[in-house]
Amino acid sequence: IARMLAGTRITDEARAAVLRQMAVDLLAERSRQAPFVLLLEDLHWFDSPSFALLEALLEANLPILVVATTRTDDRTAELAEGPSRERMVLSGLDVEQSAALLAQTCGASTVDDALASRVHMVSNGNPLFITQLGRFLLDNRRVEVRHEQLRANDETLSLERAFAAHGVPATLEGVVMGRLDALPAADRETARVASVLGGSFSHRDLDILLGGARDLSQLTDAGILASRQAVIDFRHAILRDVAYSTLSLADRRRWHRAVAGLLLAKPEAAAGQLNAALAYYLERAGDLESALAYGLKAALASLRGNANREALGQSVHGLDLLAQLAPEVAATLRGTGIELELSAGEAAQRLSLYDEAVRHKDKALAALGGAIPIGGAAVPALLREIAAQVVRRRAPWLFSNARPGPGDLRLSAETAELVEIYFYRGESLRSLYAALRALNLAEGGGDTPQLARGFGIVGTIAGFARLSSVAKSYGERALDVLSRIDDPGAAWWVPLVVGVSRLSAGDLTTASRLMEMTAIAADRIRDRRHWRDAIGNQSIIFGLRGDWNAGLRLSEQYLATAIEDRDTRYMVAAARERAYYLLQLGRLDEAAQELVHLRAEIEQGLKAEEAASRQDLHAIASALSLIRGDTVAARQEADAGYAVLQGNGSSSFPNMFWSLSLLFAAYLALA
Repeated sequence: IARMLAGTRITDEARAAVLRQMAVDLLAERSRQAPFVLLLEDLHWFDSPSFALLEALLEANLPILVVATTRTDDRTAELAEGPSRERMVLSGLDVEQSAALLAQTCGASTVDDALASRVHMVSNGNPLFITQLGRFLLDNRRVEVRHEQLRANDETLSLERAFAAHGVPATLEGVVMGRLDALPAADRETARVASVLGGSFSHRDLDILLGGARDLSQLTDAGILASRQAVIDFRHAILRDVAYSTLSLADRRRWHRAVAGLLLAKPEAAAGQLNAALAYYLERAGDLESALAYGLKAALASLRGNANREALGQSVHGLDLLAQLAPEVAATLRGTGIELELSAGEAAQRLSLYDEAVRHKDKALAALGGAIPIGGAAVPALLREIAAQVVRRRAPWLFSNARPGPGDLRLSAETAELVEIYFYRGESLRSLYAALRALNLAEGGGDTPQLARGFGIVGTIAGFARLSSVAKSYGERALDVLSRIDDPGAAWWVPLVVGVSRLSAGDLTTASRLMEMTAIAADRIRDRRHWRDAIGNQSIIFGLRGDWNAGLRLSEQYLATAIEDRDTRYMVAAARERAYYLLQLGRLDEAAQELVHLRAEIEQGLKAEEAASRQDLHAIASALSLIRGDTVAARQEADAGYAVLQGNGSSSFPNMFWSLSLLFAAYLALA
């Protein structure tokens, strides 16, 4: 299914959404046959697409009992919140439970009280520590079973004296190391090699590495490994980590190189499914150049799968590896470095991490020869791009022989991507420069997606600058070019940015028509993120027309998909719109609840539109307080909103309009 979708013209996000929905549908079909239990272990290791799939499954409210084990982190804690979800925090075992587990491990019915107390004190009730410690004591004849009771051979073990005095390790790692050291040399070597393969691996892979089949009975009897059909597992990650720690650096490199060779021989490697694993093993084998190549492939595959956090991590790690290479070697990998910067920037942009996105994309553009000027160089550079546009419009014959090459078109596309980032960062000059630069690079090459985008984005920025005639002219040029090309990306991008321009100019009819075009084009390629852009702007148009109910319905539509995709930016935008419409409809308690959600998101630290969100939060809260007769709170919220307005020069027109109108009304009433 994934390979089939890879050949279609849909976005990475849409492809991930399709696969996610198909998986939920398959589970729904299975649940109709009979309810069942889905057990998920080590949830903290799940990647972003897996988390999104689990969230979609939980939201579907199917007759499936989902049981997940996990360590606590922010993602898993958030997932546990919600209706029909319960979190069970597991603490250490008490003395009686520890004694029962120790007895079971050592083949006894009961445990001497003093020994049980000491084992519990040392292990702190950790089940793994208890079982490993019990096996260690039994293997080393420190304890024995007498009349079905586990007792210490050395009576001092039963007393409140430190185990260390009798050669008993005081930590779990020490106990495991002691148990490994007690194994025959061949079994120790098997455990070490197995630890390089990971926590779970196949019999076949282990046999190939070791040059033949090995008897694993002692390792399985000792509880180090567990064998199930064709797969072998370490009983616990700590067992694997301790075995791995006994390898020398030279042996680690040798075995990692051997595992990389093993993976390369698999058909999955040719299909690109093992890129991340190959990057890992080659890096630890010391082959950083090959690791970089596979790491880049893994990052790009993660982007295609909409695993943006993983893509960002893989790209940044690749850049760190590149920095470790000798300068002359790094110079030969310049292209790889550029691609890693671009993939990191793209992933960060999708996650609304705009500071990180611009840092990576700026570096990539500089390497491509299109650095965005900063500081004192920004204004002259901007004036040059403006002059180039004026000349192109007034005297196009001067550029009759200028034809953009493939490099120019690529630079145009990458530069256009920065316009949005600069805008959300409040860098108006750089945003305008990037827009003009992207257009100037694309002109002269005929009708291309880059040209349509260039005209569109320049028109939008002109609209925000209140240059209405310029905005309208460039917007018409963008739509004209779009009508003569067939490009799925431009089909939603151009009407969206031109529509935003017309919206800021107050041309609601044209803006509405263009948002409809955007929604249709985005839906056609299953691009839910930009479908939300279109629906969100359409909701604003209804609000500006005073149709609060219609605006509320649309905001609820795109809020549902934003929650499903865990897209904070659009969840916050929907909360702002909903709060405003509910206020206008007199549904004050519901509006107040939306403000609670909005305030919580702001306190958690928004990555985009923070100022705009604060404006609406304070403005709506001020109006709400005034309606309820709390003039003190109304004054405080109004002053806070006005302070944000004064320091925010990048607000969109509708947002500024709502905030200003509400604050004006509040101050008028307070006066």
